[in-house]
Amino acid sequence: LYKMEKQLEDQIKQTFMKAMQDFLSKSISEKLTDHDIEWLVSLCKELKDRINNLTPSRHDLHIQLNGSIDTDLIKQMLFNDAFDDNDVNHIVDCIFERLKMLCAPSQDKEISALQLKISNMKNFGEKISCLIMECNKIVDAIELLKQNFEKGK
Repeated sequence: LYKMEKQLEDQIKQTFMKAMQDFLSKSISEKLTDHDIEWLVSLCKELKDRINNLTPSRHDLHIQLNGSIDTDLIKQMLFNDAFDDNDVNHIVDCIFERLKMLCAPSQDKEISALQLKISNMKNFGEKISCLIMECNKIVDAIELLKQNFEKGK
């Protein structure tokens, strides 16, 4: 019974995540409204904060990531239609650079492949939605590994 419940829970979670990624991609691919921009920036800030929370005592890393991904600047650029593919690729590179530093060696190949996949996407909405959703999954996996490690101490 537990196995069936777990499978159903996983299936619901995957369906929800796919629906959210599709909605995010569609919202971003169209003309961004002020509300869309606010939502997108909050999702980027949340991802950045989650990544920083993986290294609570490394304020130097927080400063580096916060400086590389300035959500206030991103917001202004989006409001003024001055955000381009180079800006997105910079964010992708910064986030993946940090994730590669934090992940387990067993995740390296998967993370590098995902970075390449996202970097090669041409559609802005797909690129950003995939970045946000997939990187949150990676952070989830890192947090789970960290929890399991701390339990085993």
